[in-house]
Amino acid sequence: MKLAKLIDGVPVEYLAGQLRRDFPNVSWPREPAADDLAVVGVYIVQEVNPPAVQSGEVVVAGLELVEGVVRRTWTVQAVQLPVPLTAERYKMLIAMKQADLLTAVEALVAQAPEEIQVAWGHAGTFRRTSPAVAAIGAALNLTSGEIDDLFRFAETVQI
Repeated sequence: MKLAKLIDGVPVEYLAGQLRRDFPNVSWPREPAADDLAVVGVYIVQEVNPPAVQSGEVVVAGLELVEGVVRRTWTVQAVQLPVPLTAERYKMLIAMKQADLLTAVEALVAQAPEEIQVAWGHAGTFRRTSPAVAAIGAALNLTSGEIDDLFRFAETVQI
């Protein structure tokens, strides 16, 4: 049995051991009745099964007080994956193609100095911290977050 206690009007998890410490002069049964707990401002939590989640999501548990009943709540949240430091060339090319950026990037590279063209044509990986990546992103008006998302997406490419 899960318990909750209101603190400043908000239900929070409350352990049976804490109940016994807070009220040492009360002989609490192993599973106290809801009416007995209510006298001291403690509620039995109505449990609800968590929802199914997709890849890249987590479920966060919470509690809510509705009409004198404390219920378990579940919130599905997207997981923000870390930004990979590098992306394999083929994965990044696929990611750029999916984002409709590949043609524009190739056009920029074609006008870049020869060293950039050689690097572009032979790079096995792309580094997120590369000045060339930052310059191409800026030329395409991409934000740092959008470039991060491109690297995250490239990380997920499977062939």
